[in-house]
Amino acid sequence: IHRDIKPGNILLEKKTGRAKISDFGLARVVDKSDVARPELLVGTPEYMAPEQARGEAVDHRSDLFSLGSVLYAMCAGKTPFSAASTRAVISSVADAAVDDVSLLSSETPDWLVDVIQRLHAEDPDDRYQSASEVGRVLREEFLRMKGLTRSRQSAVPGLESGQGARHPSGPGSGALPGSGSFVHWITHYRRAAVAAAAVSVLAAVLLVVGFRQQPVVAPVSSQRGDGIGQAAVTSGQPFAVLGVDGGAGQHFAKLADAIAAAEDGAIVEVCGDGPYQSGPVDLGEKAITIRAAAGRRPQITLADNSSGSGDASLIETSGRLRLEGIEFRRGAARKSGQSAGRAPDAILVVRSAPLAVINCRFTTTGSAVGIMAQLVSRCQIRNSEFVCLRGSAVDWACPDGGRLEMSNCVQVGQLGLFVHFHRRDLQDVSVRIEQNTFVAVSGVRLVVPSGRILRPVEFGSSGNVFGATKAILEIERLRDMRRGAAGGRQSTDLEPSSLLHWSGKQNLFQTGGEMLAVRYQGRRVPAPWAPRGLGDWERFWRGNEKDSLESSPSNAARSLYDRAIGDPSAITAESFRLPTDSPGRKAGPSGQDLGARIEWVGPGAGYEAWKQSVPAGR
Repeated sequence: IHRDIKPGNILLEKKTGRAKISDFGLARVVDKSDVARPELLVGTPEYMAPEQARGEAVDHRSDLFSLGSVLYAMCAGKTPFSAASTRAVISSVADAAVDDVSLLSSETPDWLVDVIQRLHAEDPDDRYQSASEVGRVLREEFLRMKGLTRSRQSAVPGLESGQGARHPSGPGSGALPGSGSFVHWITHYRRAAVAAAAVSVLAAVLLVVGFRQQPVVAPVSSQRGDGIGQAAVTSGQPFAVLGVDGGAGQHFAKLADAIAAAEDGAIVEVCGDGPYQSGPVDLGEKAITIRAAAGRRPQITLADNSSGSGDASLIETSGRLRLEGIEFRRGAARKSGQSAGRAPDAILVVRSAPLAVINCRFTTTGSAVGIMAQLVSRCQIRNSEFVCLRGSAVDWACPDGGRLEMSNCVQVGQLGLFVHFHRRDLQDVSVRIEQNTFVAVSGVRLVVPSGRILRPVEFGSSGNVFGATKAILEIERLRDMRRGAAGGRQSTDLEPSSLLHWSGKQNLFQTGGEMLAVRYQGRRVPAPWAPRGLGDWERFWRGNEKDSLESSPSNAARSLYDRAIGDPSAITAESFRLPTDSPGRKAGPSGQDLGARIEWVGPGAGYEAWKQSVPAGR
């Protein structure tokens, strides 16, 4: 461990711009016995970890905390811990009292704020557990920027090869190497000339982490219909792997082969429309992006397996995954009744790794769900279509600190969102849904174990259209299976406000049933106290639902559900556009319709339109 990671100990190589750590005067090699031994107070106070400031045992995760302080200073232009005296600085570090960097630099992207916050966790067990894990996250975020591909030539100002030599970025230093005019370091850590644009911060961060021969990126050409991409399609090898070394991509006939060849952090680009049949694909722990090539609308279907159990998913992963612009299909492979008493199947299963899904479509005709996210800490779903007739669009088992964000999506089927706690003591769990259109039997179901929940879920809903034949929100308590526990099923012992903090604005509720329904162990029970209409709903949540509307279920919504049952492929994003007589027409911000902005939804044209609408790097 180094024990003194700070800007002044980071050097930039003259020819390559590669970052290197210097000054190993305090460094030491540790074994298991060292980790348990308290340390003397050594290091630079402003960049110490809390355990270091308290004179407690330190390990490599203490260096990761210090890296978080370096990144914080790069974004905010000041150290995270500053005070009038060294004693006061050490006290502040020991308490791990850090202001959110976005309060000082609003330009800092959300994902980088999250990285810094996790590096700054007071408990080392809550931090990233290795430098390679941090590097993988930073590299993936750098490569995933919207509309970008890989190139050996720099597209980021100040990252040209052969830049002049730089001195350590500490007192007496000049600009941080590789950041050009975007990120400025002022000697003695004076305020930076307000924080850099996100892409510039990204470039500088990558330099600090010190990737070897990291490829830089340039905007993807919008004309991808010919050349290499077309050759790959006509040759029957539509799956292109863009490796992390910036070299020319390899092409494969099957998705599974492309994934097997892909390096950690690589992009797999689908250069044709298909449809392509695929068996189950396990990504392992690789960080992977799978996306449509520009101008393409790929369709990938889970191949039938009549000799097997039929319960496989199309894609499984335990690594960071990003999907863009692809339609995924899964048929009714499992025989009737085979799914009783067990978890449903899914097109996509993600375990304990961040997930981002943009402009995709998920179609299931059996009891499968679209996305099953198990203990996924950050689940982001945008501009996507879900036709999951007998399952939920998204099934999320939330972890501590978990965040589910769903925006501008459309859904038809049994259930929009299925959110469940796996234990009672979860903390800081939040769900945010914005501008979605749900046509479902029930909109949202929250399942919680019996007993007292330590902290309720924070649930924000704005600009959505909820079309539900039975209930907008279902809350289900599981029976307490502990020996001697009471087995009551009365709804009177359930207090929704202790389970859920609802905050809603400008939603449209269309229901032929209830606003809120209660279930115990999978079975509905009467809840005479539950709100029946919008007025009751607003009072029930103590005024935390504002400026919303209600109406009876529309004929268009009923027709949409019936058509989906008959022919799921006939349902498109346009099918979800509000009818002219809907109260949600032009009732949203800037006169837009409530619910999803249809022209940005789904793969193909929706994906291309959305890419054109947002700045590069978003």
